[in-house]
Amino acid sequence: MSDVHPSVICEDGVIIGNNVTIGAGCKIGAYSIITGETIIGENNIFYPHTIIGGDPQDYKFKGGGKLTIGNNNTFREFSTVHRGHLTDLGTVINDDNNFFTAAHVGHDCKIGNHNFLANNVLLAGHVELGSFINFSGNAGSHQFCRIGDHAMISGLSGIRQDVPPYALVQGDPAVILGINSIGLKRRGWSEEEVVKLKDAYRLFRNQLSGENEYLDILNAFKEESDRGMISFKRNKT
Repeated sequence: MSDVHPSVICEDGVIIGNNVTIGAGCKIGAYSIITGETIIGENNIFYPHTIIGGDPQDYKFKGGGKLTIGNNNTFREFSTVHRGHLTDLGTVINDDNNFFTAAHVGHDCKIGNHNFLANNVLLAGHVELGSFINFSGNAGSHQFCRIGDHAMISGLSGIRQDVPPYALVQGDPAVILGINSIGLKRRGWSEEEVVKLKDAYRLFRNQLSGENEYLDILNAFKEESDRGMISFKRNKT
């Protein structure tokens, strides 16, 4: 039996499966479907025609799987999230994320906090997002890629390898144009911090060492990469 908090608001035509748990304050738009072993926290908003907890699009799928969603997330019309089936935790979405129209989260993805996925953003299976990441419209990520905190992915970009934290990337295949300085300043970073990060990226790009806390973060992210890192845009000569 499903476990739906009495404060949850369901519009016409909503379908909730037997293994679904939904916390207080959620709103579920018309003709949405929430299915599978899906655990949803509080104050999430699902606009009409969302499909949450659906079967993975994976030839290896034999049934089962799990999806966990935290609190204060928004899923706009026709967005889809598939439950995971190849990891113990399954698909996990934490708090305060926004998924716009027709955004897709594939099986076994791990999504942090305060991320923004614009219209038609596509995440294949096993993609890992940190926090405060902006995905512009029609961008997508290959399976098993990792995207670091505060990255900015420009529209129509194709992510095929890991994206380091703070990067501004564009293209297909995506390349690093620089740092996400505008996004960082909007989040309260000082000019001094941005300059220090730019210096860290200079050292990182040229594989140099230095006393810089952001360089340490970048190098640690690189060391944990299995798919390798996306490249920097080549300067014209």
